[in-house]
Amino acid sequence: MTSNITAVVTVADDGGSSGRLRSELGILPPGDIRNCLVALADSEDVMQRLMDYRFSSNGQLDGHSFGNILIAALAGIGGDFSDGVVMAGELLAIRGQVIPSTAVDVTLTARTATGQNLVGESTIGAAKDPLRSLALEPPGAAAHPGAKKAIEEADLIILGPEACSPALFPTFW
Repeated sequence: MTSNITAVVTVADDGGSSGRLRSELGILPPGDIRNCLVALADSEDVMQRLMDYRFSSNGQLDGHSFGNILIAALAGIGGDFSDGVVMAGELLAIRGQVIPSTAVDVTLTARTATGQNLVGESTIGAAKDPLRSLALEPPGAAAHPGAKKAIEEADLIILGPEACSPALFPTFW
């Protein structure tokens, strides 16, 4: 229906390949960004499969997504994470744009109904007790300027954990 789609994507992931790249390279986690780039791509099927490809080895590449590593490399040559995401979008010929929600290294924290403090998205996602509160550390982390602008100018805002999923909104694809 439109190619004027902006995905504002969380950067709080701390598990799997994203978490490892985050801690090893000091970059924002690329996994959720990668998923949205692939969902918006007009590229060939092989390129989409390449972005989702996960290495299987007994070494340090085990479990890493090629797309995550590509975004990390593009961030390195582009100067920062946001520039790397733009470059990845160009490579994939995406319809629209993908913007990190913040340029700040943030950590999701929570408190459960039983009073337990949880740190990190992967820990919170595995919680058995109901959550009472969620917060970001550091508090008051600034929104990415591009994300803020996109939200202010949007005609329609869709919130959800699967906002980039073609299965969720098949009429857009």
